[in-house]
Amino acid sequence: MKHVVFLEASPFSGPRAVQLVKQTLGYRVSFVTSNLNLYLKGQPIEKSPLRFADELIEVEDSTRFSALRPVISRLHQKFPIDALMTLHDLHVILTAELARSLNLRHLAPEVARRARHKITTRYLLQKAGVPQPQFRVVPSLAEAGQTARELGYPFIVKPADGTGSVNTKLVQTDAEMRRHFRAIKEYQSYLLGIPACGEVLFEEYVEGQLVSVETLTQNGRHHVLGITDRELGGFPNFVELGGSFPAEIDKPNEVMEVAKAALDAIGLDFGPAHTELVLSKTGPKIIEINPRLVGGFVPLMIDRTLNRNIVLDVVRLHLGEDVTFDSKPDGVATLQALYCGRSGVLRSVHQSPHAADSRVFLYHIDKKAGDTVPELQDDYGRLGCIGVWERTQQASKAFAKEIFKETRFVFLTLAMLVCFSQTGALAGCDEELEMMSHPWPKNFPVVQVRVARPTHGLKKIIEFYRDGLGLQVVGSFEKHSGYSGVMLGIPDKSYHLEFTECEHLDGACSPPSRDNLLVFYLSDQKALNDAVARITRLGYKSVPPENPYWGKQGVTIEDPDGWRIVLMNSSGI
Repeated sequence: MKHVVFLEASPFSGPRAVQLVKQTLGYRVSFVTSNLNLYLKGQPIEKSPLRFADELIEVEDSTRFSALRPVISRLHQKFPIDALMTLHDLHVILTAELARSLNLRHLAPEVARRARHKITTRYLLQKAGVPQPQFRVVPSLAEAGQTARELGYPFIVKPADGTGSVNTKLVQTDAEMRRHFRAIKEYQSYLLGIPACGEVLFEEYVEGQLVSVETLTQNGRHHVLGITDRELGGFPNFVELGGSFPAEIDKPNEVMEVAKAALDAIGLDFGPAHTELVLSKTGPKIIEINPRLVGGFVPLMIDRTLNRNIVLDVVRLHLGEDVTFDSKPDGVATLQALYCGRSGVLRSVHQSPHAADSRVFLYHIDKKAGDTVPELQDDYGRLGCIGVWERTQQASKAFAKEIFKETRFVFLTLAMLVCFSQTGALAGCDEELEMMSHPWPKNFPVVQVRVARPTHGLKKIIEFYRDGLGLQVVGSFEKHSGYSGVMLGIPDKSYHLEFTECEHLDGACSPPSRDNLLVFYLSDQKALNDAVARITRLGYKSVPPENPYWGKQGVTIEDPDGWRIVLMNSSGI
């Protein structure tokens, strides 16, 4: 019996691939990971597709060859491995190295390194004359200003080894550029602990439709499965919010030829590739090359249209089995990400009445009640995905948008329960909800609120609000024109407090009166008591409120500068 081994994947694609290989091909299948919970998502193994794995191996470290080589060798000795592969960007280099060590079919490790390192890719495309955006490698912040002037705003700042749109941002000003440059330099590691290289790339912002060319390469020949169009959102970040397959675009053959030329430029001669391009006014330009199968739910979209299974195609390719490359599309499939555009805690999900429609091949909610809803800054901020099929692209996209609008999330954010429809407008809330927020006025479209004040004791202030009260630090800076500071989310950076300390600040930082208050409403008495206990352990005690109203159900405490907070046992107004 043939033996297929997967080393890490995305949380959805890995378990699905294990089930497909076992149930469809009947082969032995093993899955190796350093974090099983990432794939189980709190459910027991008996309810996960990973239950189909013959060997489910959890290791301490899946980021280093020296740590994995003994594990893979023992598995190979016990059950000889016929194919070793990954379904995630971050492990393509390591998987290629391990496969080579076992003399298996594999992508050459040196090619994987070229593709994963965006700076190397850019220079190789430049040498080969493949059209791409202008770019600059920026070693230090001291050189960033001059580079920014050469490129001209706006432009894109990204890490050289990024994945999932993490830390990729469109910047408009020097301040944004410098802030994001520092963020990339300070970023330590990606998913599962893969170290970040910290190298920064500036790229020209090219306007136009984003598409991707999906290919399978065998013996150096690139076979195009088709072209997918991509919908982006979350600006100034770049988040994929949907797409259709096959894309209806002008000059598709030109797009495919540019993608093939890019693969040749980096020397890719085996395996799947997902190549992204922008259709600019002057023609297609390469954005990046990913030497792996397209991720997320896109394989389901392609499968539905081509009536094949491209995950199994990739497995067969690695096993040396016959793969049929030519297939004609039937209709058009569309993916639509589910998202809210703001952060909070998810209260409930209301599905679309069309969720069970025969044209819907995917209706996946990735979050459950009680989960934190992140801001939409990268691919990990999405809440789920819808997949639909129709005869035409227009009908397919329209149907996906209809289901999108019908799906509602109810969540809690900054002392209010918000019932948020996917149109961006407020919808009717359940009777159990006591409060409803209203959007900012159209003539005052606020995107963030900061309450700032000075202090003479920044260290003590951080101790009080972070360690005592329990707020999270969402940003900080040191020695900016003599100022150092910290930002604490309430609960995130959408609304936050800022405390600054200046080397040259004179005068008191005391409050104007005892009635200047920061009030936190907690309906949970135990949580309130716990917060008071934490603050008390730091040496701060409750004080009588100036206004007796705050003493009826609340506790008033002075911070290190004498400013007062109130913890109120109430659900608010």
